Amino acid sequence: MKITDFIFDRRKTTISEDWEDARKTYKQGKLKETDELLDWGILKISEANRRKEKEIDGTKVDLWCERFWTAKENWGFMKD
Repeated sequence: MKITDFIFDRRKTTISEDWEDARKTYKQGKLKETDELLDWGILKISEANRRKEKEIDGTKVDLWCERFWTAKENWGFMKD
């Protein structure tokens, strides 16, 4: 899949779907895709913060932020 196709597909998903897809791909060992999904979720969170939204998909933005960044760190995607 080309990156442009990936980005276009992700724009149609909810953050909940991004989170579930990231968890699924991590369990499948698809680490590059997992890292991209986490980055995409973090981008959506950043956009929600910029628009001063308090919730995404019925969950507080701060909780989404914590989930995505904790996963990125715990799953070994943070560069030293």
